[in-house]
Amino acid sequence: MYVRLDGLRKNIPNKERIAVSYVNDYHDIILGLEQIFKVSLSKFRVLKENLSPSFSIAAPGRGVISEGNLVCERGILLSKIDALLLKFAVEEKKVKVGFNT
Repeated sequence: MYVRLDGLRKNIPNKERIAVSYVNDYHDIILGLEQIFKVSLSKFRVLKENLSPSFSIAAPGRGVISEGNLVCERGILLSKIDALLLKFAVEEKKVKVGFNT
């Protein structure tokens, strides 16, 4: 799962707004990690409030209507991924593997 998370991080498009499919992939990875480690990683999820329609249009008499697929700001998604990667890097350092010499 760590490899998938790292791979996702390295392949996020260099755009201001990222398609929700990347967020969905990230959430699938979180779910897998939660099942493996039996911990809650909910604070690392991208919140629904961070998703928005890809564009809005002005409709006379109806105001502004949001349309299009959901997107997330690149910075928000990257900050969540980086925080989760850092958590595992810190946890890995806490676990000593091998023999003390």
